[in-house]
Amino acid sequence: MTVEECLHYTLTLDPDVALLGMSFPNEQDAAFAAALSFIKPLTELRMEQIRDRAFVAMQGKGKCWWNPPQTTIRARYLLPPKSLAPEPYMTAVAYLLYEVSLFLRSYHAQLEERQLFDLADAIHNLPMSLVAYNPECDIHFVQDLFLSRYDSKWVRSKGDFSLVTTLNEGILRATSRGN
Repeated sequence: MTVEECLHYTLTLDPDVALLGMSFPNEQDAAFAAALSFIKPLTELRMEQIRDRAFVAMQGKGKCWWNPPQTTIRARYLLPPKSLAPEPYMTAVAYLLYEVSLFLRSYHAQLEERQLFDLADAIHNLPMSLVAYNPECDIHFVQDLFLSRYDSKWVRSKGDFSLVTTLNEGILRATSRGN
């Protein structure tokens, strides 16, 4: 695996942060050269090829502490709940996920691929947060860290689908029912 392949793969995912091993001048040179050569995101085929090569390269090298096996991640959803989310978080997030599914069903053909990715990125942790609730990740945390980022990029006019507005509607529904 080359530095360029790894960095281009990472940059295609459009991360907010990428950690690079740049302890020595030769590592810095390689990372900077790879970053400068990144012109456009990789195709899905190229991404798949790099994933396949990475899978082969990792064989026999031991456990990777930063990236648990997918079976472990999927198994978490099958375990009994650790701590159910309280109200109004539970109802508000459930309402948001319901409305997102309706939005996708109705408008998926008109949405840009990047918007679909950003929407998935904004909500992908929410289902697990309902059954493994962390009080530090309350409604305001979710709104500020995940949902607002999507809205700032994709909500351009009053009629556009807004994750923050929809979550607030969910909060209102939860509190008006006496939950």
